[in-house]
Amino acid sequence: MLASVNTAASISRAILLRPGLYLIARWNWKSALLSAVFRAALFLRATFRASPTLTFSASLVALSASLVEFVLAFALAGFGGAFAQAYRRARPNWLAFGASFLPAALWHTSDLLLHALRHTPRMPVSTAISIGYSIAATAATLALMRKGVLLVGEDSDLGLADTQRAARGRRMWGAER
Repeated sequence: MLASVNTAASISRAILLRPGLYLIARWNWKSALLSAVFRAALFLRATFRASPTLTFSASLVALSASLVEFVLAFALAGFGGAFAQAYRRARPNWLAFGASFLPAALWHTSDLLLHALRHTPRMPVSTAISIGYSIAATAATLALMRKGVLLVGEDSDLGLADTQRAARGRRMWGAER
């Protein structure tokens, strides 16, 4: 358990020595589902905008790109969530963020290759938006996990308490104490 380990280096060492525990067993379905929904919507919007007219063919292309992004995001974002959960108590904070962003960097490489192979319209725009989303989502996920939200495994609940904590909004970000 990482509760007693709090440096980014010691957490990195633990992940390298036991990837099955930290990445597979703690694959984060909450992060996966949220990311897949948001990313699919981003790709749908960006791909729809690639066509000057809304035709059936353009709709199929946009839906196809969105579905590909949903599947890819669902598969890979769970590992990003597992990384963020592992690093949520790490110090220094900036190094924890950097380490938590590593899965997203690998992900965007896969993302670029997959969408290039599929000839996704407006791929540079969609990918730039996706990278911006990844930066913001990684920071938000890490902050939320430090507050006990979006966790899976032994530190988690089934999601109802997450929803209640997130709905309190301002308290989550420390605006009220």
